[in-house]
Amino acid sequence: MKQLVILAGGKGTRLKERTGDHPKGMIPVCGKPVLEHQIELAQRYKFDDIQLLVGYGADEIVWYFGSGERWGIPLTYQFDRDLLGTTHSLLHAFNRLAPTFFVLYGDEMVDVDLDLMGFFHKYHHADVTMLVHPSDHPEDSDLVEVDSSDNIQRFYRRSWDNAYGNVYDDQVPLSIAPLYVMQKLQLDYWRFAIPITKSPNIARDLFPLMLANKRRLMAYRSDEYIKDIGTPERYDSVCAEWEHRHDHQSHSA
Repeated sequence: MKQLVILAGGKGTRLKERTGDHPKGMIPVCGKPVLEHQIELAQRYKFDDIQLLVGYGADEIVWYFGSGERWGIPLTYQFDRDLLGTTHSLLHAFNRLAPTFFVLYGDEMVDVDLDLMGFFHKYHHADVTMLVHPSDHPEDSDLVEVDSSDNIQRFYRRSWDNAYGNVYDDQVPLSIAPLYVMQKLQLDYWRFAIPITKSPNIARDLFPLMLANKRRLMAYRSDEYIKDIGTPERYDSVCAEWEHRHDHQSHSA
């Protein structure tokens, strides 16, 4: 089974001035919701299962996408009405997870070769593989230090002040893009170890805990396209870039 888990529970509060009360995944880019672009990416790479972890605006998402029949991929919904954080959303879906699965955040525009990333994960026998790339906004990015074999060595939580350990890119900070490949087996312990009263984030909370417990976390270095639409400025930029990419692809066809 090729499975994609999409974390689509966000409110999109910072984008309200552009998009109103839509959940982040339903914000349009070039005439389609971000989630639809992601589902089309999964379709391109022949995924046969998508788990949508929804919270805010879940009814709008379910109404639009339904069972996934239009894209030929079954869609299943996991509801997180209490918005307990990305880690708990993922752990609540534990029983529906495939042995190996991809995770993507629902506010990302993505054009990444998922097959190559999956091969990297399998080749390195990783517990988690995360896409990393040089960051152009390190002040609000989750950063990592990696060694010469692409093993994650350390996490830096949204601060480049002390993150001087990156061994590549002449000290350009490497940020974690919210696209991961994960092993279900490595999540079993964390279902019971993380207090339900907290709202932990996967990259900032769960991954450092896994690293501290000697799990094999790998950095998949890529300059492929993956950008979030989390602020009005980034949203406008992504819309313009995606329109340009679409025009270029149309002329090249």
